[in-house]
Amino acid sequence: MIEYHDLVQFDPISVEELRLPMLLEVLKAAGLNKDVDVIGAVRSKVGTEREGLIVDVHCDSVSTHNTLGLRSPERFALLHTGHAGHPPAVYAMRKNFPDAMHLNLAPPGSPRALCLYFEPDEAVMRGWTPQRFFKRIQWWMQGSAAGTIHAVDQPVEQPFFETGYELVLPRNFDALRADKSVTLGAFKVEPARADGICTVRLLQTKEGAGEKSADVIYIDCPAVRHGTRVSSPETLGQLAEELSTRGVDLGDILRKELASLLTGRTEKFSLEGRSVIVLLNIPVQREEGGREEVIQRLAFFAQETRQALGLALGTYMNLKGTVSVQLLIGGVQPEERGWRDIKVAAAQVLFMPDEKALRRFSAVKDEGPVAGVVVGVGSLGSEMLSLWARCGWGKWSVVDPDHIKPHNLARHLAFNEDVGVSKALVVRHLVNAAVELPRVVNAVAANACDETPEIKELFKAADLVVDCSTTLEFPRRASLTEHAARHVSAFVTPSGNGSVLLVEDRARRFRLSTLEAQYYRAIINSVWGTTHLKEHAGKYFSGASCRDISYEQANSTIVVHAANLAEQLRRHIQPEGAAIQIWERDATTGAVAAYDVPVESPLQWDIGDFTVHADEGLVRKLRTLREPHLPAETGGVLLGYHDLKLRQIVIVDVLAAPPDSKGTAANFERGVQGLLAQVQAIQERTGQVVGYLGEWHSHPDGHSVNPSTDDKRQLAALAIAMAEEGLPFLQVIVGKTDLGVHLGEVR
Repeated sequence: MIEYHDLVQFDPISVEELRLPMLLEVLKAAGLNKDVDVIGAVRSKVGTEREGLIVDVHCDSVSTHNTLGLRSPERFALLHTGHAGHPPAVYAMRKNFPDAMHLNLAPPGSPRALCLYFEPDEAVMRGWTPQRFFKRIQWWMQGSAAGTIHAVDQPVEQPFFETGYELVLPRNFDALRADKSVTLGAFKVEPARADGICTVRLLQTKEGAGEKSADVIYIDCPAVRHGTRVSSPETLGQLAEELSTRGVDLGDILRKELASLLTGRTEKFSLEGRSVIVLLNIPVQREEGGREEVIQRLAFFAQETRQALGLALGTYMNLKGTVSVQLLIGGVQPEERGWRDIKVAAAQVLFMPDEKALRRFSAVKDEGPVAGVVVGVGSLGSEMLSLWARCGWGKWSVVDPDHIKPHNLARHLAFNEDVGVSKALVVRHLVNAAVELPRVVNAVAANACDETPEIKELFKAADLVVDCSTTLEFPRRASLTEHAARHVSAFVTPSGNGSVLLVEDRARRFRLSTLEAQYYRAIINSVWGTTHLKEHAGKYFSGASCRDISYEQANSTIVVHAANLAEQLRRHIQPEGAAIQIWERDATTGAVAAYDVPVESPLQWDIGDFTVHADEGLVRKLRTLREPHLPAETGGVLLGYHDLKLRQIVIVDVLAAPPDSKGTAANFERGVQGLLAQVQAIQERTGQVVGYLGEWHSHPDGHSVNPSTDDKRQLAALAIAMAEEGLPFLQVIVGKTDLGVHLGEVR
């Protein structure tokens, strides 16, 4: 004899009386399906009109002796509200329907509700048909009977699903709860939302705003096996009955906890006092007696104040408007006053994400630097740091000597009230405010090139340094240091159409200074370099000084490049080697092109108090230009820049002999045809960084790379000419295997 639930809120009707369009479609499909028998129909008695179709669904794949106890056929009520955005809800009508997995939350004694879909209703309805609906019910029956509906590698199923209320716990809730010096309080999130859903956050009381809105009572429950269904209690009495089956006396726990909250003091009676939240901590096992894989939390919001609950339990007494703990003589059980009838609302428990969760949400695998330093937290640096913080990548210190000026608000994380405040301090505050776990641990309002004890200690402890300073000073100076930390430079071009990433190798054999020079050579010799540094939307003066100049760029431009650079930097520091990466964005279409520049090994020569820098790629180019002219000599112009502050000369590129040059086996006379225009074009391409350094020429095979008498005359004459600008003259002689680097300087 099978007993079925009575749908007490519905009246029986004939199937011909059904009016809801979706149920009429379901009825039609049922009539054509040999596995479905239509039993009857129902309509709601009061309130919003709901209709239902009662059917028996057969499933040949359900074994007669399956361990779960499913039957074929099973009787289901297919209930619908008439809303086209939702499929009918499916309720199992058999009273002893088994505690299967993938059931939705339902009140005690009510029919079990099948959880048929993993996707939200909006996605389900895009492909929903009544025919597929019946197949989905059979899929649920087959998978449940066979024990395959829950994949082996799927996380354990927890005993409750989400509800309309939320309790948000700190990421380290268990540690805070165990710490006796910490007091946690529940604070309602205000203002209330239009959907009426109540969100409450559990915080350390010093972090809360105003008075606590609720006291939280914690109950540690015995472990349950996943897939074990628990009803949704609607009263404290129903919750007490549920917990009693697990050996937990809810009434006794409530009395003790409420008494402890008021022991030794009194309160003025109030009808609008704090309420009570009961938080269940339920260990979940995959198999009976197995390891506890997760702790499931579920909260119940009592619909009465704590004082009212304490009085109903007999724990509190109200004497002339003053509430205190009830004095019990001889351990007599206090008189209960209807506490079991107090309504409760089940609440979903959510956790603030820790760094591990942030990385999982963001599909980030590695933890990032444990002591990273960002130099320069202007528009680009602040945005990149914010992106890393939100994906739990790295722990950072920030260094910036500047403060927030009014024009910075156009493209910076800062807000109106931050004007005049140090950028380093503003960024630390705003980035840390985005996530509960601070990502910026130190903020230094100073120049990163200043060798103060604080700056020295910061870089000594660093494991990654990211330069977003948009200046040449820091990356060039940092290249001379012996910091163990790998350095990276990231910047956006003046036009806003390009962005650049220079990445040192892990061993720091390839420093930012040599990567900078090779980046300029790529600009000179690549098609994309034609406008890479030339164009910009415009300049404006951001202050009274003639040096207060900034480029016109939209914040969206910075954000686009910051997102790409933040992501690509994470990927480019995974390998050990160095990298030069350029991105060019078409502002009209949004298309982005990426260019990878091969990195060449650095070379240097110390001459007097100057250091001359080049790389193997440049030497290879010189030999390539020499070979076709042998046995005659050839030559051309050296291009690069001087850094007199650091006493450096950097050779970026070389030009071949102009067409009017003359070369023999004994000498070379460099021509001038088209040379001036060529050098000026290169200066324009490189933002006036790269210019004339000196001359190079070759010697035939069998000759040394020491300067001849004529070479010495040239060196002396051009040194005098360069002295007019206060610069040294550089001469390079290329042999078959050797390279001679000579410097002429008039002091």
